[in-house]
Amino acid sequence: MAGPSSVPGRLGSSLAECGYVLQVALDYTSLWDAVSLASRIGARRGVALEVGTPLLKAHGARDSVAALRGVAGEEAPVVVDTKTADASDVEADIVASSGGDAFTVVAAAHDVTLKQAAEAAVQRGVAVYGDLVVSRDPLLDARRAVDAGVHIVLLHLGLDVQRALGLTASSRVDLVRRMASEIDATIAVAGGVKPGEAGALASAGASIVIIGGAITGSPDPGREVEKALESLRGEGFRCR
Repeated sequence: MAGPSSVPGRLGSSLAECGYVLQVALDYTSLWDAVSLASRIGARRGVALEVGTPLLKAHGARDSVAALRGVAGEEAPVVVDTKTADASDVEADIVASSGGDAFTVVAAAHDVTLKQAAEAAVQRGVAVYGDLVVSRDPLLDARRAVDAGVHIVLLHLGLDVQRALGLTASSRVDLVRRMASEIDATIAVAGGVKPGEAGALASAGASIVIIGGAITGSPDPGREVEKALESLRGEGFRCR
């Protein structure tokens, strides 16, 4: 697994400081709801906020990032889940100019798009995730993404798959472990993850654990964040 120094900007700094990052996916269509949830979590070291794809489409990168940055502070990483499949240099520029710290490119995209995304990320000082959400061969696409220069490989079980097949990312710990041993990149995991499962995923090799509904759907999201961080502390999470 690649070290945190390979991930640029605030996200890399958080990984270097804390050892792991908990990323909270804010998959809302209401910016007010996203900001309200972020406010209830508060600014925490080692926690990144994600402008989920529905929020991005509903409100755009500039307004979404600015609103979350206003709550989380200048040091907190803000990831924009663009799921870019084409024109990756344009979308990298949109995210960077909006103050975001990272964006996502579909790992099954053409090699040209992956390389362009990685080059654009370096030029703009942001990180890029290779999202395996639609990959039929995750290991193959992970290798393609890393060969293209992508910083982070994201093993991601999408919501439709979770609903239809009853699978979550936590059920793929074996794949996380294999990916961490074979892929020279930072590994992130998303898809139906519960706070108490964060440590097991970290133990398998994930440096970034992404949790959405288990936090955003809770009556006490701050408590769920703390559960996830406590689970990560068992694997060496250093921040409090």
